[in-house]
Amino acid sequence: MKKTVITIIIVIVVLLATGLIFYGTSKTNEIKRSFDDAHSSTMTIPKSTTTTKRTRTTTTTKATEIDVESLLKNVKREKGKVNIYFFYGEGCPHCELEHKVFAEIKDKYGKYYNLYEFEIWYNNENRALGHLFAKSMNTELSGVPFTVIGNQYMTGFGSESKSTLIEKIEEEKDKGYDLYFDVIKKQ
Repeated sequence: MKKTVITIIIVIVVLLATGLIFYGTSKTNEIKRSFDDAHSSTMTIPKSTTTTKRTRTTTTTKATEIDVESLLKNVKREKGKVNIYFFYGEGCPHCELEHKVFAEIKDKYGKYYNLYEFEIWYNNENRALGHLFAKSMNTELSGVPFTVIGNQYMTGFGSESKSTLIEKIEEEKDKGYDLYFDVIKKQ
């Protein structure tokens, strides 16, 4: 009996240690890919400051100033459709999975949403825009994919996320809420 308990405890400790090592390694790689800061040897997530100039919203981050209206000039609001803002990283396997799911559901659910995609690992303006969207939802952009659907968001994506994505689209399609038009553009 004692040997069994000791064996179980050892197995649990080894699994926990392995999980922590894996988690630390994956987080380090995610940070290096997601938030490469050329001006610093430590990772800092830039804080956004929003100002309005003659109805044009601009966002300033540590080293990137963006014109939000220019980046979102093609975004439109349509009755019966929800805008989906999809912030992803080129080469991210979870982002690729979400791209595939959007392709799979387009025929059945595409009439309920407009999809706007922003690559943030290699595009500083899109990354700053992602931070602005996250901040406007009282959260932080801590990784990809980060997907905003109406007044809800999803961080990360796995094989079980397809049904959650579809649920959010169905919930939000008729509400008429849009984070850009209802919050960000009004700032």
